[in-house]
Amino acid sequence: MKIDILQFIKKLNLAISLAEHDSLFVVSGLKSFALPARLAALFRIPSDATPAERVSSFLNAEDNPLLYAAFDEITARSDVVGSEILFDENREERIFNGDVVFKTSEKLADDDFFIRLFGEIADVDLPQLKPQLQTFLKRLDLLRDMRFYGAELETFFEYTDGLPGCCSVSVDWAQTDKPKLCLYFPEPVVYTRQLSLAAQENLLNLFASLFFERSVFVSYFDAVAVDENDKVNVMDFDYIYPVDSVLRRFLSEYLGEECEPRGLMEHKLARVIKLLRLYCPAQDVNAVLLGRLEQYPRSQPQNAPVRSGLMDIYSKQGLVLSPRSELTEPNPESLAYLLDKNRFKKDPQFKKSSIFYYLPLLVVIYILLKFF
Repeated sequence: MKIDILQFIKKLNLAISLAEHDSLFVVSGLKSFALPARLAALFRIPSDATPAERVSSFLNAEDNPLLYAAFDEITARSDVVGSEILFDENREERIFNGDVVFKTSEKLADDDFFIRLFGEIADVDLPQLKPQLQTFLKRLDLLRDMRFYGAELETFFEYTDGLPGCCSVSVDWAQTDKPKLCLYFPEPVVYTRQLSLAAQENLLNLFASLFFERSVFVSYFDAVAVDENDKVNVMDFDYIYPVDSVLRRFLSEYLGEECEPRGLMEHKLARVIKLLRLYCPAQDVNAVLLGRLEQYPRSQPQNAPVRSGLMDIYSKQGLVLSPRSELTEPNPESLAYLLDKNRFKKDPQFKKSSIFYYLPLLVVIYILLKFF
């Protein structure tokens, strides 16, 4: 009961914050927000801004990575929010050079509230969001501990290493710990959403190379790092997703406008295609990707790195660990005897001898008959 009351109060606070930015339409029609939305309507402040600008203002005011992640997962579903995606091209630019504290977990708040809220919306209002809930929980683990986020980033940088038009970025493990993620930029970069023609081309080629050559992709990235030579890279992304033949076939059909996304991965891929069109307005995204489809009809992952484990992360933090031993599988033939229920009878020490087995038995029988 106490948890339900606290959950309602937090939902009401969230609804009031939406109303103050004239964004109550985000939760309109949701049964899980019916009463909080009606009460929050009393605090509505009308605005002439576009819906996207109002929602961006709300998210910036809250400045909670968990809220960003939850909103990002929900808006990935075009069958829930429609075909348009939230994109503010006038995001403030940042300049990175050398060692930079790129991300922290200090602003995380009410993670239990957002987990319960996401689950409630998926159970009561939008059951198609249940796969998104699982992805949200994975992203929550990364956001809670920046070392895990750094491991995900390092895996991504290993995928992008050596690709043309991609600038160099690395994780500074000496300074990275649980509350903060530090990156090292060997050359100055501008972290922006407004790209030059060359940077647009490099970004589109980066996505295509990852998808077709390395068989991975990311569904969303907050901005793009661009160096002085218009080489690009992305850091603040959602998650690394694998690519298989089914997803490649969907991409071909989706670019040809022959189908709409259905499952989780298809919605994720469709969203990043829309995002690329916003980042690269001067590029023909469909033509470039269809051309790559013809170039790599059945490509396999090339130089795909092994994902770092927890011990690798601790090792990079300076913790001295024993060398990891390779897992050796026993020979199945050497274990086959364990499945033989009568194997003990084949052992010489269990073989019945005529004298040593029957003589004691006869003595016992004689004593029983003689005295009882």
